[in-house]
Amino acid sequence: MMTECTMMSGVLGTVLPIALLLLLALGIAALGKYLFTSNPSTGASS
Repeated sequence: MMTECTMMSGVLGTVLPIALLLLLALGIAALGKYLFTSNPSTGASS
């Protein structure tokens, strides 16, 4: 029981940060794309 618990936390510990980084990168990319494609003049000034 203890080994299963540590294995599960180990898997979550490795997968979770990667998933969070991917979500963060996707969010930043989408935000940048939206800012640059919606109105270039405001995107350049800010």
